[in-house]
Amino acid sequence: MYFSIKKNNSNNFVIALCSYQISRIENLEATNILYNVVTNPKIDITNIKIELLTEKVGEEVLEKIYDEDHNINPKKLSYYCTKNKINNYKIANRQRKYLKEELNNKKLIHLLQNERKLNLVLDNARIHSAKFVEEMCDILSINLVFLPLYCPFLNPIEDVWKDIKRELYISDYETLDELIGLFISLFYEIVDNISYYKNWLFEFFDINLW
Repeated sequence: MYFSIKKNNSNNFVIALCSYQISRIENLEATNILYNVVTNPKIDITNIKIELLTEKVGEEVLEKIYDEDHNINPKKLSYYCTKNKINNYKIANRQRKYLKEELNNKKLIHLLQNERKLNLVLDNARIHSAKFVEEMCDILSINLVFLPLYCPFLNPIEDVWKDIKRELYISDYETLDELIGLFISLFYEIVDNISYYKNWLFEFFDINLW
């Protein structure tokens, strides 16, 4: 399982977990509730910036952040947020508040209790052990299993990085875009190779998939 997280923070990690649960749980009603959570405009960062900015200086500022085609100009939005001291901390807090409100759904919690619990093995990165993540994982029926500290050899992703580095070292590329494209291609080629987690399970848990 691989999560593509746009920005390394606990909010995006929870959103990624919701998206993964959508792909695996069987209850259609729970799937729809989770889909509505991750697609809710309230948790969109741009909308949150506009909301905070409007609260701070009023709706007249909205005229200043749109271009001539009536589209939001990201640079102008960032400029006025910075000018009015609306920082990433405040934005993340507002997004976290909305995620909590949306996920703390009694119906969703009840439905997920009847789903097969997901055991997620992960390292001790700061975002993984955040209290917010733990609280949301309880709702999402996800059990977090942390690897021991300072034991990267227990993490199968380390072997993936090692193989990618080896392949990149002997590959030819001329531009940054070519390098990024090559990295993405190698990554998915390697993580789809069942031998990685098969060998890992056998070595550390004595579990043979076949």
